Amino acid sequence: MRVVPGTGPGIVAVATVHAESEELAALLSFDQLNGTPTAPVVRVNYPLFKYTKYRDPRGSDGTDPDRLSGVEGKRGLQLKYGEVLVKMSGDSGVLLYADVEVQVPAGLGPGMLKNHVGPITGQNLDGTLTFLADSGDIDLSKVSGLIRIKTGSGDVTVEGSGAGWLNVGTGRGDVKVEHFSGEQILCGVVQGSVTLRASASRSVSVTVSSGDVVAEVMDVEEFASHVGSGDVLFESPGARLRKVSCDVGSGDVVVEPGTGASVEVPSPQTPVKTPSVP
Repeated sequence: MRVVPGTGPGIVAVATVHAESEELAALLSFDQLNGTPTAPVVRVNYPLFKYTKYRDPRGSDGTDPDRLSGVEGKRGLQLKYGEVLVKMSGDSGVLLYADVEVQVPAGLGPGMLKNHVGPITGQNLDGTLTFLADSGDIDLSKVSGLIRIKTGSGDVTVEGSGAGWLNVGTGRGDVKVEHFSGEQILCGVVQGSVTLRASASRSVSVTVSSGDVVAEVMDVEEFASHVGSGDVLFESPGARLRKVSCDVGSGDVVVEPGTGASVEVPSPQTPVKTPSVP
């Protein structure tokens, strides 16, 4: 899925269908479901009445047998599409998928964009927007407003953004936020690292079950990290820093605060609650 700014007042969505045959392509539809005039719901509908196993066109890259680019290895990934259980695989099943481009007007909200399997990219967007993926990377640049990003398995990258609020979460994958300017940054990761760099925010809170946290060249008032197993590096030369708090169960903590900051670094073995990622 690719999300771009629109030129008109409404949302425009275009699906490009790819299939192993014309007959199979004809079975896929792009339909508007029950919604409201102000909150339409559009979905790519697959022929689940006939096929419930689909092949990812990217296959296995040979670098990680447990994670294709959006599909959980050759063992496959099972998920619910609507009310039907569907299996995705890197090497078997019918080849049928759609590339979707969504054009959204400035100031849209609230709006949700969900891609079950595969990456989501977006740029130059403004509004109250939620980006969801069951399995796939999410890569956004130059977004503003109230932004929420969740993926079950995949990396998240946010770059060159100005938003009042940024909430990022992934079950398994890395999070990288660079050159963000806004009111608040929230990050929750079950397994993976978090890298924050050259960003400005009133408050930053990072929760990681297993993985490292690196926050460099940060201009913030408050920074809090909660890590079960992993290292924390926080560096802020900014003058407005007032409070730093780090909870680490197992790992090292390095804090380089600006002048006048209050630093709280509890002793190891502090219980850390696992972040909840849908």
